[in-house]
Amino acid sequence: MFYWPIENPRVRNDSAGSGAFGARRTKLVDDECVVYPHRGVDLLGEPGALIFAPATSVLERNGICYNPTKYPTRSHLKLMVLSFPLGRIRLLYVEPSIHAGQSVKAGDVIGRLQDVAAVHPGSTNHLHFEILLDGEATLDGSGNHVSGGVAVNPMLLMFSAT
Repeated sequence: MFYWPIENPRVRNDSAGSGAFGARRTKLVDDECVVYPHRGVDLLGEPGALIFAPATSVLERNGICYNPTKYPTRSHLKLMVLSFPLGRIRLLYVEPSIHAGQSVKAGDVIGRLQDVAAVHPGSTNHLHFEILLDGEATLDGSGNHVSGGVAVNPMLLMFSAT
């Protein structure tokens, strides 16, 4: 079971789209529009809100969410990848307060939410929360999921609705 990584979790739904797991997403890849399902859930929060470890885990790495060459105004937005016995957890838009290799218990403070709305027009501030089971996730240079692991709906695995 997992714990909520943010207090009073509510799913984002704004002019930028739905933050629900499986929601339709689109992006341009080599001038083609690619449609794909949202692999996590976006939980509303205010910049500076505490972020908690959803499970007892080890911080595998801190990174950046976006390629700074392609998205210079978003290059300060960070991600965290936590390893736990059955897979990995990805949290986006977090200013980490722990370092790679550090072990945490479920509920430990691991960072603070960054200001996403300032650089994502139409989007509200939120935490992207993703759980990948059974397999090692392959990430590109910007930390985006490329392959590996099975994305599961975090809403189905929560222990408590703090």
